[in-house]
Amino acid sequence: MKIRVFVVEDEYIHSEAIKIELSEAGFEIAGECRDADSAFEEIRVASPDVVLVDIALPGKNNGITLAEKINRVLNIPHIFTTSFSEEDVVLEAIATNPAGYLHK
Repeated sequence: MKIRVFVVEDEYIHSEAIKIELSEAGFEIAGECRDADSAFEEIRVASPDVVLVDIALPGKNNGITLAEKINRVLNIPHIFTTSFSEEDVVLEAIATNPAGYLHK
């Protein structure tokens, strides 16, 4: 059985590259979303094994608030895929208990 991955990424080129890499590595794409505000419900319905989430997302919420809710309510592991490396942002992200932090 393939591991099902949900991708939350607002930049089209990054989203497509991530999905290609995941597919080529043998993972199944469980779904995708481009903003944090609608992502939670889509993730809940898709019930993936893991969520890849960008931090900087359009909308009222961002990737950190989304990841915190995913962890608290759905108990699905999440991995940040982001270009942020500032200490305060990294520390805020770490507080959500991610399975990983990948720097783009």
